[in-house]
Amino acid sequence: MIVILTNKKVFNLVRKSLKFPYEEIIGSASFFLMTYTSPRAKFFAIVNILKRELGKHILIILCISLIFCQGCKTEMIEDSGIKYSDYISVEEIYHKYNVPGPCGEKMSCEGKMVKVKGYIDYHNIFDKKHYPQLPYEKFKIFDEKGKSLEVWTVSVDNSDIFKKIYQNKSIPEKMIFVKGILVGVDMPIMGACHRNIRMDIEKADDIFFAE
Repeated sequence: MIVILTNKKVFNLVRKSLKFPYEEIIGSASFFLMTYTSPRAKFFAIVNILKRELGKHILIILCISLIFCQGCKTEMIEDSGIKYSDYISVEEIYHKYNVPGPCGEKMSCEGKMVKVKGYIDYHNIFDKKHYPQLPYEKFKIFDEKGKSLEVWTVSVDNSDIFKKIYQNKSIPEKMIFVKGILVGVDMPIMGACHRNIRMDIEKADDIFFAE
C-alpha cells in the first residue's frame, strides 16, 4: 500500500476520496480526556478512538490500491520516458515480418529499429570476460511461448551491457526490454537454408529490466 500511495496520481485520488473526520476524533478525544483521570486510561481510550476511525478508511485505501496496482508497473516505466506498450514479444516480431524468409532474400524488417520484450536465457550469454576467444559477444532472449532471438552487442566495449545483465541474474524471471536493429542472417541447415534474424544493440541504455 505504501508503494501504491507513492504514485502521485493515486495518492491525490485517495486524498480527495477520504473525508477524514478530524473534528469527530478531536471531540471524542476531548471527552475521554475529561472523563478519565488515569493517564493509562486516557492513553488507551485515545488509541481505541484512532483504531475505530482509521479502520473505516483502510478498506477504501485498499480498494483503490487494488484498482490501480495493475497499472502501476506500466506507469512507472512510462514515467521514466519508456512506454511498456511499445515492446512486443519475439513471436510477434516473427509473425509481423514473416520470419523466417527465403535464403539470400532481404526481408522487410532488416535494418528496422524494433523494441522487443522477453527473458534472458542465462545459459546463452557470451561476453569477452567469460569467452575471450570468441570474435563476437551476444546473448539470447525468449518469450513466454518459447520463441527466441539472439541479441548481438556490436560496440567495441560492451562491458556495461553485460554488467547490467549479470546484475539481474539472481531473478531470472525478471523481464528484459531491448531496443535494437534487426539484421538478416542466412542459416544453411542439413542441405536446406532459410533466412532468420538477430538484433544488434550498441549500449547499455538499449536494455532495461522490469522492476
